[in-house]
Amino acid sequence: NHFKLCDIGFRDSHEHCKVVLATREREICKSMGTDEEIRVDKLSREDARKLFFDTLGEEFNRKFFKNMAEKVLKQCGDLPHVVRAVGKHLKDKDREQSWNNVLQDLQSPNMFTLGHLGEVYTAFTTIYEKLDDRSKKCLLYTA
Repeated sequence: NHFKLCDIGFRDSHEHCKVVLATREREICKSMGTDEEIRVDKLSREDARKLFFDTLGEEFNRKFFKNMAEKVLKQCGDLPHVVRAVGKHLKDKDREQSWNNVLQDLQSPNMFTLGHLGEVYTAFTTIYEKLDDRSKKCLLYTA
């Protein structure tokens, strides 16, 4: 399906704006006539762990949270943007229940099958639901 940028809120006055597409299907980019394609691969398990713990910060060292962090990290699918988003969300959470809630959200089945996008969808909705109303609007505007 084709669409015009003005249909999604971009006007001629947005001369310096760029549209970013995220897809695992290269053919989608080609069919949309993209100017540039940047391949983003999954991280190695070790790189994902490093990114996650770096995002959580140096003060992150409680034994319970380290064990829970490994469980949460596994649910992120080693996708860099998901690892960082979940890490940022959990950075200041110091209650066990908060971590359990996020883990449960990440493990919950989707109401429909998303195939290989399921891990991204689940992580995105987990983070989105925790945002305040202003941040949700901002994210949806830029999505």
